[in-house]
Amino acid sequence: MRQRVNLLITRAFEARLQLLVFLEIAPEPLLDVLQTPGGTIEPGEEPLRAAFREANEETGLANFGHARFLGETIFEGTTETVHIHGFHLTCVEETPAIWDHCVTGTGTDDGMTFRLRWIDLPLQETLRPPFNLFLDRLTEELTG
Repeated sequence: MRQRVNLLITRAFEARLQLLVFLEIAPEPLLDVLQTPGGTIEPGEEPLRAAFREANEETGLANFGHARFLGETIFEGTTETVHIHGFHLTCVEETPAIWDHCVTGTGTDDGMTFRLRWIDLPLQETLRPPFNLFLDRLTEELTG
């Protein structure tokens, strides 16, 4: 069973809390849905280490002030079953509201371009599974 991390990356901006999301834009989108960063845990890699690696590979960001484990679950996808570890990372570096990033790494998204953007919490847009799996736990963490 493949192991992966799902990342909910937030920042505080003008007294609002925002979540980082993206769309695949080039060369050819694999999924035409709003996503959050994440990816496969390499053999022998600790999930938290994978969280930081995937965050950097998929966003270009490198500075996080907070990392919290949100939980894990088994997700039954259409083509495979995946063991997903959820993490909340707090971004502490200055970023634009929207930017394009060419993904690095060894995954299927290597070389793809993602259009990343910050959206206000609570969300007014829908994230579908598996990207929304730990959103309720993040909300609980932030409010209580």
